[in-house]
Amino acid sequence: MQRLSAFVNYQVTSALRAGVGYNYTSLTGPASAHYNQVNVGGDYALSKSTELYALAGWQQASGHTLNAIGAAVDAQASIGDFGVNSGTDTQALAVVGIRHKF
Repeated sequence: MQRLSAFVNYQVTSALRAGVGYNYTSLTGPASAHYNQVNVGGDYALSKSTELYALAGWQQASGHTLNAIGAAVDAQASIGDFGVNSGTDTQALAVVGIRHKF
């Protein structure tokens, strides 16, 4: 397995932080799948203890991988550790929320 990751975070203002990232994963052998993923996100501080955040990701899968019984199947996109397989070769994910530190 080969992996390549690149991330950039930037403090836009004292309250606003933004970031972008790219991940590439390549499998070899019978499971010759390739995965490209792009992520963007940001945090906005409302106060010292409360932040708003937003994250988005997109993944494209290609090639083949092995299923549970070892048969070659088309690779399917699955972003992160959410355990939700897209059932297709692409997947998009968006998350927004409020973080409060006690």
